[in-house]
Amino acid sequence: MKNKIALSIVSFILASVMLFSLYSCTAAKAETVDLMENITAGTVDGKATDDTFKKAHADFSAELFKRSFDGENTLISPLSVMLALGMLGQGLSGESESELERLFGGIESEELSKYLHTYINSLPNGEKYKTDIANSVWFNDEAYGVKESYLQGLFDYYGAEAFRTPFNSDTAKKINKWVAEKTDGMIDKMLNDDAFDGGGNALMLINTLLFDAKWDEPYRETQVRDGVFTTESGNEKKVSMMYSGESIYLEDENVTGVVKPYADGKYSFVGLLPKDGVSISQLAESLDGEKITALLESASEETVTTAIPEFSYDYGLEMSDTLRSMGLERVFMPNGDFTDMFESNSGFYVSKVLHKTRIEVSPNGTKAAAATSITVNEGCAAPVEPPKEVILDRPFVYMIVDTETDLPIFIGAVTDIGE
Repeated sequence: MKNKIALSIVSFILASVMLFSLYSCTAAKAETVDLMENITAGTVDGKATDDTFKKAHADFSAELFKRSFDGENTLISPLSVMLALGMLGQGLSGESESELERLFGGIESEELSKYLHTYINSLPNGEKYKTDIANSVWFNDEAYGVKESYLQGLFDYYGAEAFRTPFNSDTAKKINKWVAEKTDGMIDKMLNDDAFDGGGNALMLINTLLFDAKWDEPYRETQVRDGVFTTESGNEKKVSMMYSGESIYLEDENVTGVVKPYADGKYSFVGLLPKDGVSISQLAESLDGEKITALLESASEETVTTAIPEFSYDYGLEMSDTLRSMGLERVFMPNGDFTDMFESNSGFYVSKVLHKTRIEVSPNGTKAAAATSITVNEGCAAPVEPPKEVILDRPFVYMIVDTETDLPIFIGAVTDIGE
């Protein structure tokens, strides 16, 4: 899927945050210290994207979306969550680490970091498209000392910045500023000022991903017309529809779809419309990594008349139950094994996983922002055919795909838009 087709400006922004909290509190220092001052660049061997990684990524992406979708507008970033869990995995041991490895098809946590290191550094960047990824770790070591080996791994594999700081309202503002700078202001308030008022917070990992790509040809004014979006319940909503002719068509037993590449064909928007008699929930439930891969690989070159509605919405989900249902259970129990993260391991467990996103799609482009937070507490608790049509004027699933690997960076569903 490396075809070049007329497109419009797009920008995606993702912030992934992991918050680690401890049960007890201690006095906070008054300054922010660069924890990487004693860390020097190491040499790490990355691991090239292969079928093992592609399968793990595709399976995880489909399963996470399927278990997140609740019939309403949805947007997740599998890559964000994978990166966040990859950084978490650098600090896990024992059964907690084993469960994380099983979540990604048996890939060992160190191998996962090698894959991710290579993959995120191979994502294409150019004059008309880019992916900027930044990572940081914020640590309050008044409670427990973070292991230098853990910081080294975050630095080597993820290029993370590291800061030791009191966790108070001033630090919340500093973190918000860091996230805003890395996301071009799309996420300007990651944390509330009182985020640390409960005390006992120990560690926060932050990942940001900025995706910005232009269409080859922006929509002309004549290509944007009033239209109607019909919800699953039959309600009709007024929307602006963006019409174009495309040439990459998708179809299986459940969907018809269209692929709309961004500049140079390095990334693509994929719209999947359920066939008559298939509900959006049935479509979401039917998706798995194998089907997504097969669908994208079976793309055919055909004339496709398509229309994409303008839409925007916010989305949020507490993901603890979702990840538990996918087999990641041990880290949510008291005495989760974080011995590779802290000098003292007094039984930590993940207490909360939050994922929040926003997306805006318009004739000039698309902007999206997402944030993920993970809280860890101390363990007390061919022949010419007639043109195809893919008119996204009823509930549909969409993806933003890295076309070099056919791996989804974002997966979402639109079920209700317009006035």
